[in-house]
Amino acid sequence: MREDELRTVNLFKVLANPIRYRILKNLAHGEYTVSELSKRIGRESSNISQHLSLLRQHQLVRFRTQKTQVFYRLKRKEILLLLQKANEFVRRKG
Repeated sequence: MREDELRTVNLFKVLANPIRYRILKNLAHGEYTVSELSKRIGRESSNISQHLSLLRQHQLVRFRTQKTQVFYRLKRKEILLLLQKANEFVRRKG
């Protein structure tokens, strides 16, 4: 398998988790702290942090610090187009 094909497969593996999917969808609306994402998604902060770490490893999110808070945002907004197209694909019948 070529390098770009392998990276594509790995991207889909990362996106295949419902929590990570919801994190990305929330970050489409702006920056959030782990605590804010935890409240919005309904999961423990430690769980959200683990998922954010994986999303960072795959270059999907970035963070910035402001005093004692860490804010996360999308690194590449093109991921939203991919999610949108996937939603359209699964909604179509036939």
